[in-house]
Amino acid sequence: MHELETFYDDRFAEVSEYLTFVENIDDALKSGQLKDSNSPLALTVRQINVIYSGVYLQLYNLVEATMTQCFDTLSREICAANVKPRDLNVALFEEWLRTTAKIDEPLNSRNRLRVLHKLLDSSESIIGDFKFLIRSGGNWDSQEIENAIKRFDISLTVAPDINTRIKRHRVNNLGALEIIKEKRNGLGHGSLSFVECGKEITLIELLSLADAVHKYLACVVHSFVSFFETLKIGDRFSDEPSHENLSLETSGAYDD
Repeated sequence: MHELETFYDDRFAEVSEYLTFVENIDDALKSGQLKDSNSPLALTVRQINVIYSGVYLQLYNLVEATMTQCFDTLSREICAANVKPRDLNVALFEEWLRTTAKIDEPLNSRNRLRVLHKLLDSSESIIGDFKFLIRSGGNWDSQEIENAIKRFDISLTVAPDINTRIKRHRVNNLGALEIIKEKRNGLGHGSLSFVECGKEITLIELLSLADAVHKYLACVVHSFVSFFETLKIGDRFSDEPSHENLSLETSGAYDD
């Protein structure tokens, strides 16, 4: 098993344990164990809503952790390959440039000059301590995930039924990942309370949401692992036209 798969399994196990906890509470409520107002273990509707809202936080944490680890592992794979930037294919070379030249950062002229010096110094050297910079800003959803993966020319393989489940509009024309992102951001920014977040959703719906996210992220992880393991170093990095032929007109990867 690849280290990325092990990482994902471990992180999903945490989510699974929380879901089991929520299911156990629901079973106890149905049996009347937690409804006795004289019991110190009795739960109110507001408390149940708070517990339910925790599922959204757990799931978004899983999404963020998975995507970060996918691209960090890609960075490590490239560093371990002992290749130079010019050995990379077009997609990977452009992303190396994006990160190394800090294309997306507002820099003053002095700092921009320093970055260019670093770029020139490293362009003919073996890629060493390096990590792709992927900005999500707490906004990972299915579209953001697919756009990021596409930039690296990695083939994302998702079974049709899983793709349908993750993108099916559930609430307010939002898919599963969009709902989780919206709830997480609402809680994180304080515009949504935990009680409000857990309202108007059943345990069955929460479990369905979690299962769809789990299966989709498992496909994402598998796609990265396939990229790592099924392609040889030469194929992985240099099977596309040389980046030496790139012109300003072909660098559309920076226009997002």
